[in-house]
Amino acid sequence: MRAFGALRAGVALLLCGSLCACGLDTGLGGAKNTFARGLAYVSGGDIWVADASDFEGAAFQLTADTGNSLPALTADGATVAFVHTDAAGTTAEVRTLPSAGGAAVTLLAPSSRQVAGLAWSPDGSALYVAADHAISQVSVADGSAVQVSPAGVDLSSPSVSADGALYALDRAGGTFDLLANGQATAAFSAPGAVRGAVSPRGDAVVYEDGSTHEIFVVDGAGARQLTAIAGAQESQPCWSTDGTQIFFASNAGGALKIYSLPASATRSTGATLIQVGSQPSFGGEGAAPRSGHERNRRPGLRPVGGRVGPEVPRQLGLLHAGSSLGRNVNPRVTARARPPAPRSRRG
Repeated sequence: MRAFGALRAGVALLLCGSLCACGLDTGLGGAKNTFARGLAYVSGGDIWVADASDFEGAAFQLTADTGNSLPALTADGATVAFVHTDAAGTTAEVRTLPSAGGAAVTLLAPSSRQVAGLAWSPDGSALYVAADHAISQVSVADGSAVQVSPAGVDLSSPSVSADGALYALDRAGGTFDLLANGQATAAFSAPGAVRGAVSPRGDAVVYEDGSTHEIFVVDGAGARQLTAIAGAQESQPCWSTDGTQIFFASNAGGALKIYSLPASATRSTGATLIQVGSQPSFGGEGAAPRSGHERNRRPGLRPVGGRVGPEVPRQLGLLHAGSSLGRNVNPRVTARARPPAPRSRRG
């Protein structure tokens, strides 16, 4: 790994010293709520949370200064990270905010960076930021940033499994790559994916297909179409912390709404949870991170060439048989699990 910015001069993340200790006024005067477990999402350019006890009735607005996007909840649900863009749309900063409400703190000061996604480490001590085609790990304690993705690989949509393994989308290669030791190794084949996330167990990926605008799940059994809402386009999927539910946005009926489906569903319509919202992120009651020894034994992994790699059939194209993690190039799988042929677009 190298200090972020050493590989990409001119697009380094600008840190806010040792973080801005002073809280930022988000327009709500520090109002509080009782959020414990549920969704953070965007509505009207602001960040909201909705407790799973009553998604509509328990919705609570965290910001009122607009220009906010890409919320990411910690696994325990206590903190929301998000991107705030200025009114001119020229600079972006990364902020954090208690999900119960209160003052926001700047983690990454305003700059011209193009942020494409945020993801928390399981213990909430670090935030992974996808910006300007690279992934960086930012310490919440002091704001220090380290680039964890290799040079020359265009990566976005970071996500982290419950054991701390980091994945990101390589759109050019059509894969979700495992990032480790500054290198990227293809782990899941997802041709056409534009964003997505690894499951808490690290044994599947949910993603949005950029051609069909449907949500797919890829695991050891192949690709499965999750959604089928007539006359709509679906996007921005995420997992529940227990891996049993998938949340996503859909424009069914016009305005974007947030839906949920069981992770095991096939071509389903789902249930509407929030009538006006997008960019869902689920948090709360997340599993505690496991030790490195336990991580190496997690389901779906096997030793490959003396290291750890996903245990998947070669024909699915998730990893080449006999390959090892840590190659200093971005692999291009030759046999891929492709989604079912897209049906005709709905009116």
